[in-house]
Amino acid sequence: MVTPDIHRVTRTPRKPRLTGLAPHLAALVQDTVGRGPQAEAIADLGTGRRLRYAGLWDEASRVAGGLLAAGVRPGGRVAIRLPNGADWCLAFLGVTLAGAIPIPVSRGSRRPRPSSSSATAGPRRCWTDSCPTGRPRPS
Repeated sequence: MVTPDIHRVTRTPRKPRLTGLAPHLAALVQDTVGRGPQAEAIADLGTGRRLRYAGLWDEASRVAGGLLAAGVRPGGRVAIRLPNGADWCLAFLGVTLAGAIPIPVSRGSRRPRPSSSSATAGPRRCWTDSCPTGRPRPS
């Protein structure tokens, strides 16, 4: 639910601007952790797994640490080819926390494969099974 006091649309002669928004997904989740760490963030109906915001932040931070340890660098592209569920959410947020660019890929797609050329738009890493984990990314 969006409340009017949080998000405002400011109209200029040329284009509307949204104000009061978090600069990126990680900042939004971090803010939510600060306001309600024990609130439920994810309920994975397929596996029954449930995560509260504090747990989501902790696990996604470990995913980011695992990605950084595996050589993913800020600005790098990481394909996520996981089934819908808690692991997909952790992967997406973990990639974002690592400063990389998440690229969601359909499970039915035969592509992408890691790109050999930095000039292409393809991902440098692709994962299809479980989330890599490591030491939490420094805050």
